[in-house]
Amino acid sequence: MKWINQVKPNGFFYIGILIMILNVVFWDCSFLLMMIGSALVFFSDTITNSMNSYLKADD
Repeated sequence: MKWINQVKPNGFFYIGILIMILNVVFWDCSFLLMMIGSALVFFSDTITNSMNSYLKADD
């Protein structure tokens, strides 16, 4: 994947926040979506570190 050098952790953080807000407002607090959003918020650094190490190894 040469088109991407580094994935930024803020992207996953904000996607998780957006999923959680949309879940509360529109989808009547689905437990699965709340867990997915929470995991993205809490583990965004870990996810991006593992993705970046994978992308560096792929070069």
